[in-house]
Amino acid sequence: MDVAIDHMRLFYKGINCNADPSALAYTMVINTPKTTGFAILINNTKYQDVDIHSTIVHECTHLSWYILDELGISMNVDNHEIQAYILEELVRKVTVSVEAAEELTEVKVPDKDPDEENPLDI
Repeated sequence: MDVAIDHMRLFYKGINCNADPSALAYTMVINTPKTTGFAILINNTKYQDVDIHSTIVHECTHLSWYILDELGISMNVDNHEIQAYILEELVRKVTVSVEAAEELTEVKVPDKDPDEENPLDI
């Protein structure tokens, strides 16, 4: 998580991020003098043993609330459909991003020739 936070600070000077470095994921609002942005940080070293899709939905739910708040939309039982549409789109986009990041960081192990002798075999 520390690396992701450091990268965010490169792009957004003075950013305040209180994410726990041991956290699996963190959603944040980024306020700058010109605009407001949002970020979901996912610690890919932590999620090998968890359901990453549940984490994506969880963090996107936080993000949908931040977006609605930024737009000045108060949620209630009569107008919650907009959150469902926002959440659906966020989950789709974050899932695509996470899958792309996984492909970039995947370690490629060459196939082993079964006839090749391994000097470490005992």
